[in-house]
Amino acid sequence: MTCRTYSTPEDVLRVPGDVPPGYPIDAIDCALSRADAVVVLLSGQFDGTGAERLADHIVSNALWAVRGELAMLRQLFEHGHQTEAQRVAEDLDKALAAAGKTAQRKGGAQ
Repeated sequence: MTCRTYSTPEDVLRVPGDVPPGYPIDAIDCALSRADAVVVLLSGQFDGTGAERLADHIVSNALWAVRGELAMLRQLFEHGHQTEAQRVAEDLDKALAAAGKTAQRKGGAQ
């Protein structure tokens, strides 16, 4: 039995049930942009200029923020992976209907 913890926001946040099937590209792009922004911020701490550095707790929290974004990305990709076949089937059924095909393909979306 797996012991589940609820110590971070990512532990309790899930992809809502009413999200359409497939990969939520806009949400994925947003999470990638956020993670990239934090990594760019952190990379300035190690550029060799000797400029004033952020406190260790700020660097640690920034790294934790990136881990949170990665956890959210994992959830978004899992949703896409689990529902992509459904989206493709629905799109194919729509295309067949638009082409005037009256017979539904085998295994079509209901």
